[in-house]
Amino acid sequence: MRRALTGVTFDLHAGEFVALLGLNGAGKSTLLETLAGLLAGYGGSCIVQEKELRDYARRDLSRQVSFLPQWQFGPTGFSVRQIVAMGRYPHSAGWTESPEDQRAINAALEACQCAHVADRGFQTLSGGERQRALLASALAQETKILALDEPSAHADPPLQASLFSLLRDRASQGNLCIAAVHDINLAVAFATRVVLLHGGGVIYDGKVDELLASKAFAAVFGPQITVLQDTAGRSFAAYSQRLQA
Repeated sequence: MRRALTGVTFDLHAGEFVALLGLNGAGKSTLLETLAGLLAGYGGSCIVQEKELRDYARRDLSRQVSFLPQWQFGPTGFSVRQIVAMGRYPHSAGWTESPEDQRAINAALEACQCAHVADRGFQTLSGGERQRALLASALAQETKILALDEPSAHADPPLQASLFSLLRDRASQGNLCIAAVHDINLAVAFATRVVLLHGGGVIYDGKVDELLASKAFAAVFGPQITVLQDTAGRSFAAYSQRLQA
């Protein structure tokens, strides 16, 4: 059995939007799944709201942490609104939606720009629309911690920027948002902190504006990525090699 992560130690705080970066297999999804309580066999300690994660009952943890997985295979036969309503399960006392449930569902649909498809079947949506619906379900859960695995997957560039702006706003309102991100420039533009995983551990944990100039960034991404500056002097990452046909 291969260890995905070893000796990973860091603190996460309310008000942060933390971008998890790293190559495929670096352990980003494993870290998020652990935080969401899906990998109970972890070693060491994982403290959520001053309580060891493995000591939480599933429903109680779901009141603390919302998880957006990388896959998009929602249950069949449900509308978008019903998918979003499933995020209210940790707070629900039965099958009937309370006024508070309805408020949270409607607010999440609006925030993720999918209110106009609320009555459509989830399976009829495009990949980007499904991602918005699943993110809305996570927001409707109304937790203080959002653990998101590729939250902008399948979304076009304007929607990616909109979703990351939404997460940045949620962090500014006191939430902790931690997201696995493949697009380096989205992380640089919107995150408040970056954690770079490599070789099963953390090799960079710090300020976004110092990431691209760090030795850790060069060690992970090597000559394939060149750091450039735009006309305003802002750094960004660009592929430095042409794709081979």
